[in-house]
Amino acid sequence: MSMAARERRFRFVRFTEKHIPLRYYKCSSFTDMQKLERDYACFVTGSDQVWNPFFWGDAEADRLFNLYFLAFAPDGKRIAFSASIGINTLPEKWKGKFSEEWKKFRAISVREDRGAEIIRECCQIDVPVLIDPTLALS
Repeated sequence: MSMAARERRFRFVRFTEKHIPLRYYKCSSFTDMQKLERDYACFVTGSDQVWNPFFWGDAEADRLFNLYFLAFAPDGKRIAFSASIGINTLPEKWKGKFSEEWKKFRAISVREDRGAEIIRECCQIDVPVLIDPTLALS
């Protein structure tokens, strides 16, 4: 690892320790994740391609769907911040499940115009399109 890479990592870790309180949980079941609800006011999802079912693989699809849609969290405690779908057409087999879960979110924003259109088509919810959070700060 180069000196520049070590310095970058050091600064990242230092910033996180100073500004972002972290707690680590080992959740080995869906029930374990549901227990987190009593400790947090909300849960946030969002990332590049987080709602792209083609990235999940068949063996992991159900588990990752539940994780990325925060299915363990109660309705109204779910927030999606600059989530990305990353595809132009949602596969038919997922439309009903995606729509059902999107309706349980307190707030949703996405990264791409087509993602906002897909959500509107699936569940008649208008969501804002925001920049990728990594580009929000200089």
